[in-house]
Order: sequence, then C-alpha cells, then structure tokens
Amino acid sequence: MPRPFHRSITFWSGILVIAFIGWAWWSSTRVSTFCQYQCFELSNTHGGTEINSIYSSGGFYMSTSRTLTGLPSPALPAPFILRGTGSPTTPIPDRKAVSYRDHLELLMHRRSPEAWIAFIPHWLTLLAFTALWTTLLHRRSKRIAKSTAIA
Repeated sequence: MPRPFHRSITFWSGILVIAFIGWAWWSSTRVSTFCQYQCFELSNTHGGTEINSIYSSGGFYMSTSRTLTGLPSPALPAPFILRGTGSPTTPIPDRKAVSYRDHLELLMHRRSPEAWIAFIPHWLTLLAFTALWTTLLHRRSKRIAKSTAIA
C-alpha cells in the first residue's frame, strides 16, 4: 500500500517553501530588505529579488527600509538584467522615472560597464519551484507505484 502524500517529507517541505516564497512576495511589496556583502547586494523589493554588483563597500551589512521608492510596481513584474552604461561623472538624464525598472535604468547610466543588476520576480521563483516540486512528487508517486506492483 503506497503512503499518502501527506506523509511525505517532499510534500511538506514543498508546502513550507511555497509559504516562504509567498511571504517574501508579500513582504517585498511593503518594505525593502537587503543584505550586502563586499561588492554584492541581495534585495527583497518591489515584488522580487534583486541581485546587484553596483556597491563597492567592504564587510557585511543588513538593513530593512520601511518605505519603498514610491514608484509603482506591477503585480507581476517582468524579470530583467541591466548593465552599467557610463561612469560616475556621466550626468543623469533629465527624464523622471515612472517605474522601479526605469529608476534602476537611470541609476545604471552613472555606473561602470562592469556593474550589473538582475531582478527575478517572486512569481517566477514560485512558478519554477512549483514545477520542480510537482515533478518530484510525480516521480515519487511513480516510484512507489512501481515498488508496490513488484511486491
């Protein structure tokens, strides 16, 4: 007799990870949290995870900002990767940022070409994890069915 899903570590681990991604998504629409180590920063902001190399301070630093930039962020933001296009002396264009991505594009005008920002929205992380989790549960189901058919 195959064990039911609710007795599977894979099932409960998946539920826990999905709940965590949901909480991170909810949290990122209210506050901006980041962790910085040397020249890399990992942020939970505007409905996604942002990884960037635009800062160059040393050591380890964590912070939470109670306010976001005030720029609108769509419910399902698109993933993107931005590269620096100038130098610190490049003037910022006169146009105003109309979205969070636009704000980062303007910021990257003053960063060196080695600087980069990658933004991965939480809905994409959730979708990728759910596909992996479903595949693992399906393989478990087939493995158990095969083992019970042999016995």
